[in-house]
Amino acid sequence: MRHFRTFLLLALVAASGAALAAGPAAKASAPAAKSGNAVILDAIHKLAPKADVQQVKPAPLTGFHSAVVGGTVVYVRDDGKYLIHGQIFDLSQPQVTDISETVMDGMRQKALAKLPASERIRFAPKDPKYHITAFVDVECPFCRQFHAKIDKYMSEGIAVDYLLFPLQGIHPQADRKAQAVWCAADRTAAYSAAMAGSDPGDATCENPLDKLKSLGQRLGVTGTPTIVADDGSIISPRIAQSPKQLAAVLKAHKDAAGG
Repeated sequence: MRHFRTFLLLALVAASGAALAAGPAAKASAPAAKSGNAVILDAIHKLAPKADVQQVKPAPLTGFHSAVVGGTVVYVRDDGKYLIHGQIFDLSQPQVTDISETVMDGMRQKALAKLPASERIRFAPKDPKYHITAFVDVECPFCRQFHAKIDKYMSEGIAVDYLLFPLQGIHPQADRKAQAVWCAADRTAAYSAAMAGSDPGDATCENPLDKLKSLGQRLGVTGTPTIVADDGSIISPRIAQSPKQLAAVLKAHKDAAGG
């Protein structure tokens, strides 16, 4: 919620600045009739002119579209009059679901399925049963705790794809260390050494860090580790810290998806 309030504040400041720059003589021309996604986009951009809208589609909520804006789900009435932000629960299902999370799950699933293996650091058993994607920061203590059990995860049949997501604002050396790990001759060894506390050095090379940061932000990643199942859902770090519990959750996901 704090993130979205900041988003709103910045949007209003930007709108106020634009109005002052235009001056009192500036008048908007009468808009042409619009329909579909254009109405939704116009409504969002009225509030936040520079908003990055990643997705717009009809919502399960009658009379509304859902939109993903900077990794946050909002709902806009089809006529563009109202915008809602917050949790909306579907009580018609046997298991109560948060519609916003369902929207983000689908978006994460599609985006991660398109991410090439060449932009991941993979640790996997010979014949994996399950798979997760983890957004991680080399300097993150919880990420280090997670990786300390990587052999146990693999023994449970779990393949782990790490996506480097350095939190430079929190950890001043995060970008440098992430880049050095990526540029190492043996990335998996360099990652393990860095997570054990070794400084990976200052190597530089062409890397996907900016792309992965942007991807994480668009998918609503705000901290590390963020553990994502193949269906796009985020798994609680508390559960993920236990290899057996994580395997049980992933098995349930796999069974629910029909194997």
